[in-house]
Amino acid sequence: MRFAMFLVTMMGCGASTTPAPWTQGPLVGEQPVTASTKRSSTLEALTFVEPNPVDYDYDDDPSQRAVAETECARNAEACLQAGVMAERGLGGSSDVVAAKGFYERACAMDVSEGCSLLGGLYWRDLLGVDQVSLALTWFKQGCALENEEDCVRAAYILAQDVTAESQRDAEQYLQQACVLGYTEVCLEPVDQDH
Repeated sequence: MRFAMFLVTMMGCGASTTPAPWTQGPLVGEQPVTASTKRSSTLEALTFVEPNPVDYDYDDDPSQRAVAETECARNAEACLQAGVMAERGLGGSSDVVAAKGFYERACAMDVSEGCSLLGGLYWRDLLGVDQVSLALTWFKQGCALENEEDCVRAAYILAQDVTAESQRDAEQYLQQACVLGYTEVCLEPVDQDH
């Protein structure tokens, strides 16, 4: 389920018939546009859109929440549901600490959306600790579980650091997102048969 769209705004992309700037020759007095400058402009243009628990449609039903919490011990989707319900306060009071636990279990059972929503809790600073690095950790885990949106989220966070290593890592996460089918962030053509 796609619950967020990432916007990559680059000059020349979209419905225009004008070729992309990196396919044209340099203008007078300008440096030629290379693959390196294309990568740099792509990283700079990333916009972060956080995972949103509102995108999941669960009823405000205490019995539904109780069943999800009980089933979480053996069912990853139930953990995800229990986490969303706890975070949003559906079927009871809002409890981000409980939501964190349910999302962690869902992620540990290989449900990438659990990793995404857990990263979102840290990104929104709802848990009051080193939120950015922990958000990055969970988005990387979601990416490892082949959630292309988490790959882009990890790239966004890494791109904020200007070190060469972080920029290379950001490019690798964008490339992974591209391979997984999130073509809006492709830095170069890839074979979609992964």
